[in-house]
Amino acid sequence: MRENESRRALLRLALIALIWSCAQMAHGQAPDPGDGRAQQQADYRFPEVHERINALLRETFGPRAFLQSALAAGARHLADDPPEWRQGATGFNRRLASRYGQLAVQNGIELGLGAALQQDLRYRRCECNGILRRTGHAIFSNFTAHTRDGGPLLHLRRWQAVTQAR
Repeated sequence: MRENESRRALLRLALIALIWSCAQMAHGQAPDPGDGRAQQQADYRFPEVHERINALLRETFGPRAFLQSALAAGARHLADDPPEWRQGATGFNRRLASRYGQLAVQNGIELGLGAALQQDLRYRRCECNGILRRTGHAIFSNFTAHTRDGGPLLHLRRWQAVTQAR
């Protein structure tokens, strides 16, 4: 069992190192005026406190949050994880409540760390052209936040929030 935990920790560190290096390479590159990022960064506005709170409420209590929690609970229910909760409606409800609680804690930690570090975690639509650039932007956005001036920044608070919430 310890070997599994050590392996997982090592994989997490390797993933963080990979993401960090990608973010540093991307951060050092100037935006190409032809792909829309330069204009997008110029139009950027850092969110106010009420906007952050509204985003937290939407991401915690909106339909997407419920659907994600229900899907995760369903997967854990099919796998009978944890087995102490057994099968049936009671077991599913426990798993759903557990996952929803994890999501609420995760979102709260993200909001708090984002506010303390003056970072914006919101997704910003790509104004670039081409499926590869748009796909790359969507993937890269999972690992980046934005500074007050709109520049990209590797964000570890989401990964910290995920590990703290579990």
